[in-house]
Amino acid sequence: MATPADMAAAEKMIELYRQANASLAGQLAEALTDPAKARQAAQLTKLITTNSAIVTDLRSASKSWITNELPAIYANGAAASIVGGEAFAWSLPHVEAVQSLATRTWDDVAAKLANMDATGRRALREIARDAARGALLESKTAAHAGRSIEQWAAQQGVGAVTYANGAVHAVGDYADTLARTVTATAYNEGTFTQCRADGFEWVEVYD
Repeated sequence: MATPADMAAAEKMIELYRQANASLAGQLAEALTDPAKARQAAQLTKLITTNSAIVTDLRSASKSWITNELPAIYANGAAASIVGGEAFAWSLPHVEAVQSLATRTWDDVAAKLANMDATGRRALREIARDAARGALLESKTAAHAGRSIEQWAAQQGVGAVTYANGAVHAVGDYADTLARTVTATAYNEGTFTQCRADGFEWVEVYD
């Protein structure tokens, strides 16, 4: 089981995604409820650039987390399984295991963020066209009614990622699932690899 410090590192990554999600949704709501059509169109157009900038920041933060935090979480899992108080040492099996996990994780994140960028730009262009035609009644209703603007924005394709099965999720929710899963996986991979190196053939896993 990952340590509290490991989970805290995951929470920091999740929070970055949630803040990005909230920022996009908040700016979208502000644009949708602006009574001046000229300002509304300008804000929506600006938001297209903002969407891409946010994706760029998330890509950089995610790369840093995978490069720095993931190996540390893995090492904690390996160290926890060492009998006799010896220090953990990076052997070739450990390096290969953590590199494989990091590559799989980055490939998934990079693909999802590219999807968020493209989908968001496309959705915002469509919303801007609706604004120009005065066809934003449903959008304004969504923003005024107090519904979750983040979820509504994701349904429109803003701040959203699309899974392989076609399901659309807010990027903050995606990060929550990914970071927690990868943290647990990294910790367990470290434990199992160390156990194999120490000659243990069987382990008991419980949650």
